[in-house]
Amino acid sequence: MDNASTDRTPEISKKLSKLKNINYLQLKEKGKGLAIKASWKTPPKDITILSFMDCDLATDLKQFPELIDSIIIDNYDLSIGSRYEKNSKTKRSIKRWIISRCYNVLLRVFLNIKVKDTQCGFKAIKKNKYDLIKNKIEDNKFFIDTEIIYYSSKNKYKIKSIPVKWKESKTTTVNIFGSSVSFIKNIFKLYFK
Repeated sequence: MDNASTDRTPEISKKLSKLKNINYLQLKEKGKGLAIKASWKTPPKDITILSFMDCDLATDLKQFPELIDSIIIDNYDLSIGSRYEKNSKTKRSIKRWIISRCYNVLLRVFLNIKVKDTQCGFKAIKKNKYDLIKNKIEDNKFFIDTEIIYYSSKNKYKIKSIPVKWKESKTTTVNIFGSSVSFIKNIFKLYFK
């Protein structure tokens, strides 16, 4: 998925798409949620699991098999990376840690979400389970992670949190203050639905 990239992503992706089982999809508009929804909209017919990871690769890719195995072998509906599990190893600023913890408290209080870490960009879900909730997911940005977990919880999906090795990206372009305000608005939007 090329989501309004301004580097060599289109050029490299087009070359990679010539390989078997690799598709290239380009969107002119930015937005994490937009990219996930577009790429999950029409997967090949034999696909039974949908997954994504944030493009900064903050989560160690060695944990990808565990993410998928928890669905294939352990029969969970949704598998998510978590920076707050006992065996997680994370490197992040104190500011982002505090914001994240406060956000999780708001989710518990207002949306009854019991998951410890909704925003780690490392998730996999059974396609048939996603199909049941996809029309409810509205956000085209970073709140999509929370929406996926919120609707999965409401539908009583089996959710597995796996500990991850995670390192904060120093080159992130995410506006933490702007995103926080947007997240709070979206929490109340879901709360009053």
